[in-house]
Amino acid sequence: LPILNQLLKIEGMNVALFVIRYFGGIKLGKRGLMNAYGKAAELVIQSVSFRPWIPTMPLIIKADIKYYSDIVQVISKFEGQIRKDFSGETLNIDIELPLDQEGQLSETLNDGSFGQVEIKKASANNTKEGSEVKGVGKRNSHPL
Repeated sequence: LPILNQLLKIEGMNVALFVIRYFGGIKLGKRGLMNAYGKAAELVIQSVSFRPWIPTMPLIIKADIKYYSDIVQVISKFEGQIRKDFSGETLNIDIELPLDQEGQLSETLNDGSFGQVEIKKASANNTKEGSEVKGVGKRNSHPL
């Protein structure tokens, strides 16, 4: 309850806080333990900076290597992060992208590459395999 009371002071946030007890004795007594847990929670809350959690999805992007720098710029523009770069003779990048950016990223990459970019959903554990994402196909538009 003392930890919960500290968390309730943070309005409008979904947070979790864990206090791990290393010593199994009761030298502090019940009231002392409650005070210690509450104080520990309070100190943690005061010392951290909170940041919003943004739901993301992992994607694999494959294309001709000539699009590498343009694609990396587009990934950055849409707040994506490169998790792993498997590129060699062809571009093959594993990225993490905010969920609400997937459609725009897909459209931008396919428009800029005339449909030459393949985008697949990736698994969360950095594998090269994935399932295809909408928006891959031939288009006549401006280059990246």
